[in-house]
Amino acid sequence: MSQSFTGLFTHETLHGPYDDFGWTGFEIQEVMCKLKPKHFRKSAPSQKIPGIMIDYYAVRKIKGESVYLHFYVTYEGSDELVIINSFHRLEERV
Repeated sequence: MSQSFTGLFTHETLHGPYDDFGWTGFEIQEVMCKLKPKHFRKSAPSQKIPGIMIDYYAVRKIKGESVYLHFYVTYEGSDELVIINSFHRLEERV
């Protein structure tokens, strides 16, 4: 992700990080700006929005937490918008 970030959050997106980490939109933006290619897991077609590909990321130890998130990019006029569908604690497999 670039250093600047314009994102829209779903209702669930804001509750997940707050419930899991006590984070608000500001911390979500910080994490989004720190995403790197190594955090990328996969792209998959949206099951709800035809023609949209959703990108999935897993980040270990960012702001002291492990995070799983997915989002897609869309355009409104010339503006690029990042729509964050899910953002929550990454559950470690045992």
